[in-house]
Amino acid sequence: MWARLVNKSLQNQADTRLRQAWLKLLGLTWLSFLVAESGHLTPLVLVLVLGVTVVKGRWVIDEFMGLKQSLGTRWIVSLYFYLMTAVIGLGMLWSPV
Repeated sequence: MWARLVNKSLQNQADTRLRQAWLKLLGLTWLSFLVAESGHLTPLVLVLVLGVTVVKGRWVIDEFMGLKQSLGTRWIVSLYFYLMTAVIGLGMLWSPV
């Protein structure tokens, strides 16, 4: 009985932590969307939006994908993530729009 109550309490704490992380990710997404769509896309705005994207990506890789403790897989996923973010940022910087 006691073990079941403790397990339920731990599960509720994990659910609350993940829900809070999801809401923070949603808020950061909304903030970066508003900034990016403001019509003033300067290199500084681009760096800000990509910075938020990097923070969100690290958060997703560590918390939601569960790769915080997995060094090999985390390294591969992180490398891909950083490369794609850099390619998108450079493409936006050099785009004529």
